[in-house]
Amino acid sequence: DTRYDITCGSETSYPRSAVGRWSAGLDSSSGGGCSATLIGPRHVLTAGHCVHGGKGGDWVGSNFKFRPQQNCNSTHAPLGTYSWRQIYSVKGWTQDSKYDYDYALVILSSDVGTWMSFGYNNGLSTGTGIYINGYPMQDKL
Repeated sequence: DTRYDITCGSETSYPRSAVGRWSAGLDSSSGGGCSATLIGPRHVLTAGHCVHGGKGGDWVGSNFKFRPQQNCNSTHAPLGTYSWRQIYSVKGWTQDSKYDYDYALVILSSDVGTWMSFGYNNGLSTGTGIYINGYPMQDKL
């Protein structure tokens, strides 16, 4: 297992600044929440199951919050806490619960100012290091 915990205050530089926690207003000690990534100044990509219950389900809440760089506890959010304006998912998830379609796009109510910017026009070269960050941890390190 090569995972490691990011200590409080060490997550302030890019690209970690574009990753955050998407939650339904729950405090981080409750274990509720999902990983989310800023893909534009106010556009967040997360899992569909974080916003919708899938086939036979409904939207899972209305008090959603996004906290980029959240770490340690629910009060440590150096870039602030953002509410949402619009949430989209696809029928493959909301009507059929197909995991290939388990994604959602969230439009925040205001710009965060940082986001992931690699991919389409500037692909990754061989040997580029990739870090995968997530919330919450599935088990203790």
